[in-house]
Order: sequence, then structure tokens, then C-alpha cells
Amino acid sequence: MMKCLLIFYTALFFFILPDDDWQEKLNKNGIIVYVKSTEASKIKSTKSVETINASIEKVKSILLDIAKYPDWVFKCSRAEILSKTNDSGFYYYQYTEAPLTISDRDMILLLKISEKVEEIIITIKAEPGKIPEKKGVVRIALFDSIWTLRKVKDKTEVTNEITTDPGGSIPAWLINSVITSGPYSTMLNLKEKAESK
Repeated sequence: MMKCLLIFYTALFFFILPDDDWQEKLNKNGIIVYVKSTEASKIKSTKSVETINASIEKVKSILLDIAKYPDWVFKCSRAEILSKTNDSGFYYYQYTEAPLTISDRDMILLLKISEKVEEIIITIKAEPGKIPEKKGVVRIALFDSIWTLRKVKDKTEVTNEITTDPGGSIPAWLINSVITSGPYSTMLNLKEKAESK
């Protein structure tokens, strides 16, 4: 009897826990950005949520148009597809410009897509050893991102989760103090791009 009660209360405890300890950090222009600490990085993970007045297919097409990332992805100055995988995924390169006193960053990323009737999930993971590093540029080794698109009538609910570490010598406390800037800017630009005619 005691064993059954222990199992019941343990299950109940986990059931009532908050959603992975996400804490709301920014709520502006219909975009909510949450943060949480993780064991994977000293940099806080982010989760951004918004609803876009556009079809799920249009939002998906923007996310998959890698060459145009500089138009809307925060601080991205160059992006290009490197090669396709055997399934629906591909590898791509992304270059990020940093302020003058900080080295630029780049990433080699593997993108995979999974589609259901009213939901599309795009996962993006860093593959730092895919091509040689460039002199003077810091290669980001940790970048895990999940885009979740859900069809809500004629609109699209968009959620983006990111866990990363930009590497180099930038203090974690400094990055965490402005951690919402990139996700917010990216989501706002995505919304404006998707809703434009």
C-alpha cells in the first residue's frame, strides 16, 4: 500500500511541476520570451512564442530559405546550404557578425524537418566539425534549436527554443543580461516578413 502511495505522489509531483521552469523575461508586440538555466551551458536557454497572421506553409518556407536569413535572423550576415542529407534535411553554414571588440562567430548546422497535418517541427543542431574552422572566427560548438509551427485556423503559432554557447571569452553573465535581444528581434522580423504581402 505504501509503495502505491509513493508512486502516486511522485507522479503527482512531476505532473504539477511548471513547464520545465521557464520564466517569462520579455512580453512585447505579441512576442513572449522565456528563459531558463540548463546543465548544457552557462548561457540561459530561451523559448520565444508568437502568433503570426500567415499560413503555416508560408512561415515554413521562410525558415527553409537559408540564403535569406540575413534579411531577418539576428546579426546573421551570411548563410548558405552546404549539402543535403538522405532524408528531408540538410547542412548549412551561418555567419554572425559581432561588435568590433569581439570575434565573429560561425556555425555548421544540421536541419531536419518533421511534418504532421497541422504541425511542423524543424530541429537545428550544430555540427562544428563538418568543415574546417576559419582563422579569426570562433566556431560555435553548441547550438540546439527547435522551431514548432502549429496551424491555428488561418494563423500560425510559432515557438522557438534555443540552447547555445557562443564560445570565446565573453562572460556568461554579460550574455545572459541581454539574452532576450536576439530571439525577440528574430521573432519580430519573422512576423513582419511572413505578414507582408
